[in-house]
Amino acid sequence: DLNVISTTTAQITAAAFTVSPATPAPGSTVTFTQDSSSPPGSTYTWNFGDGTTTGSRATVTHTYSSRGSYPVTLTIQTGSNTTQSTGTVNVDSAPTSAFTQSAPAVLPGATVSFDGSTSTAAAGGSIADYSWNFGDGTTGQDGHTVATTSHTFNTPGVYTVTLTTTDDLGATAAVSHQVTVDDPAAAFTSAQSTGTTESFNAAGTTDPESTITDYSWNFGDGSSTDAGSSPTTSHAFNGPGTYTVTLTVTDQLGLTSTSTQQVSVAPVSTQSSGTSTPPTTNPTPTPVSPPVPSPPSPPSSSGGNGAPHANPVVAKVTGSGRQRLSTVKAHGLRLGLAVNQTAAASIQITIPVTQTTEGGSATHGTRHGSAPPVVLLRSSRSLGPGSHGLVLRLSRGALGQLTANGPLVVTVRVTFTGSGGRTVTRTLKITLTR
Repeated sequence: DLNVISTTTAQITAAAFTVSPATPAPGSTVTFTQDSSSPPGSTYTWNFGDGTTTGSRATVTHTYSSRGSYPVTLTIQTGSNTTQSTGTVNVDSAPTSAFTQSAPAVLPGATVSFDGSTSTAAAGGSIADYSWNFGDGTTGQDGHTVATTSHTFNTPGVYTVTLTTTDDLGATAAVSHQVTVDDPAAAFTSAQSTGTTESFNAAGTTDPESTITDYSWNFGDGSSTDAGSSPTTSHAFNGPGTYTVTLTVTDQLGLTSTSTQQVSVAPVSTQSSGTSTPPTTNPTPTPVSPPVPSPPSPPSSSGGNGAPHANPVVAKVTGSGRQRLSTVKAHGLRLGLAVNQTAAASIQITIPVTQTTEGGSATHGTRHGSAPPVVLLRSSRSLGPGSHGLVLRLSRGALGQLTANGPLVVTVRVTFTGSGGRTVTRTLKITLTR
């Protein structure tokens, strides 16, 4: 920065000068140029304010070795006449601007906090001013010496937030980060497909700035399912009635939205005047996991007195092998179930006590080998005939058991109870890899 004050001792043009760059950095070359019109034969003497001087030319260069403010004086001598110009040169390195924000993505109307206290000035300097621009058309905010601020974003969009810092010698620097304001809106429709089985479709869900990555359903009858990225699912209710069904969607930004509806499940149609009304059939929804081949339905058999027996339950559980521990903690354990008839599935997930955080604190006098396994989850599902993809979310307490070192192998036990009361149990093991 250059402030020039001219004084004259005779009737000649005042000796003003310019400096380039205006705010040079230490060690850089600075050019000084005399701007006034002086008679031929004039001599020029420059005093750079750091103890050095030079003479004879109207344009000179100089290098300052350290940060600071330096008074510069140009003296022009023409015969017996003398003219002087003085100014100040600030030699400074630009500060480093930096800030953090409380969230990269928020819903409309949310307030985001910003902290620029990690910004730094060059050695020996200090930040004198923090100025914010929130990128949404609102008036910028000058925080002066206060490094923190907050702002409320009201409309969906992607906004570039910029912090400009100015140090005590006037050098500036800027840095920008983005804030995404998104407004996902969950919505779904339902239709009765067969019997008391209802199909659900959340294709009407909207998300202006992102993509829905997870559809989670609660059917209001004590059962729930996570359909992953599929917007469709189906559910077999235990009987007719009115159920409160809740859909929760989560997008790529981690933002969620919930929609709740009262769903009426009608009784199965009965014959009237020798005719019956067939149920509406909807397309089978896309499962979360790759489809599990549906087990064949064996023909019904008759007892010795000619009365029919209930078909045996044929069921299959897939998902054994390896699943990432981090994915299980974040999204849940994935299973595939297939059954040949309407059935209730009772699910239990356990892990040996030796592989949990309780491994070293079994009951006194009890060997680990004889200690019962730790139950991570108990759940139940109502299933219609066919294939089903499930994502089983573990509670915070259950997840806390999975922090032990070494291998983690969980056992999944599923007991299927068919409509005729017959049961079958399937068990598999899943290794959780780190």
